[in-house]
Amino acid sequence: HLRGASVAEAREAFSEEPLFEKAPDPFGRSLEQLRARETDVDVAISDFMEQHLAAQRLFYTPNHPLNELLGEMLRRLTERAGLAFDVPKAVAAPYRLDECYIPASPAIVRRFELPFDGEPAYRGRAVTSVGDHKVELGESQVYSPQTLVEAFYRVYDVVRGRA
Repeated sequence: HLRGASVAEAREAFSEEPLFEKAPDPFGRSLEQLRARETDVDVAISDFMEQHLAAQRLFYTPNHPLNELLGEMLRRLTERAGLAFDVPKAVAAPYRLDECYIPASPAIVRRFELPFDGEPAYRGRAVTSVGDHKVELGESQVYSPQTLVEAFYRVYDVVRGRA
């Protein structure tokens, strides 16, 4: 938006193969960054993530892990601390982001043959109005890559004074 890209160009940049021009190995890069942050920790999780990332979804959205990942980290932490703890019971309650779901980019799904997120459906809230430094959200809404970019552009246009 800031560089003047059209909605179609922006959609393609994050959902099609040009994505790999900036991030040729997004999983590898992310794991490398996590491993660098884990150098001074007693309990790491990057090995688990690497083993499971292509087989199952691990996050609802960036920084919001699924219960399976939280449970594995909890198991490792309690084991390290020498605590007896019922991890399955602790993570049994649903932890869902009912109003938000960010699927993997279609380009990533294709390249890594992920068994999830085949048809991208971004779930969030409808943008009902934008103005006066405020974005009003309405009911739950499902977006395609195209309609998601259009919604963001609507907000950016107002913020940048183009509307």
